[in-house]
Parts: sequence; structure tokens; C-alpha cells
Amino acid sequence: MYLSNIKLWNFRKFGIPSEILPDTKPSLDLDFNSGLNVIIGENDSGKTAIIDAIKLVLKTHSYDYIKVDDDDFYGECSRFRIELTFRGFASMRRCILPNGLLGMGMLRILHRF
Repeated sequence: MYLSNIKLWNFRKFGIPSEILPDTKPSLDLDFNSGLNVIIGENDSGKTAIIDAIKLVLKTHSYDYIKVDDDDFYGECSRFRIELTFRGFASMRRCILPNGLLGMGMLRILHRF
């Protein structure tokens, strides 16, 4: 299993100055490979925002305490959305989860704040 895609709407520096509608394109749509992935960029380009979005959705138990803060919202927006897609599952049947959909070897987790 591996994280194959992350989509962000109005999270930190990835946003548009309007509210999120169902058909709004994500501000960040980033694909990952099944092997090693490296995120490279200049200072303040959003690398940590990508990692923190993943940690926020997966609710990691590391020593770094992460919670939603006012700085996590893009500009004056009152909501943000994070979507993670995992692939590489062995043969799995489709089932509904509380905040995700599993099927066809894929798990998609959607979090709205």
C-alpha cells in the first residue's frame, strides 16, 4: 500500500480566495510513485504543508503534536479540505468506511475542516 495522490483545497498556502464548492478544482493535486518520493522546493514553498496535511488526516502518533490552527486556513477562508488516495492493496472488495471508500485496490480518505 502506498500514498498515490494528495489533493488540497484552501490548506495553508494552497488555496483560492473563495469557499470550496463540490466542483472546485483542488489548489494542489500531487501524484506519488510506489517507491521513494522526494519533495524539493525553496523555503516557504509548501513542503511542510504537504507533510502536515498527511499527518493531520492520518492522525499520526508522533511526538509532534498537530492540530488545526487558524494559520491552516488559506487567507480568510473558513474551511479547507484534504483528500488522500492510497493504492497497492492486494485483492480487496469494495466497502464503505467512515471517511473513505475502499475498492478496486484503492482507498480514498477525505477530510473536511
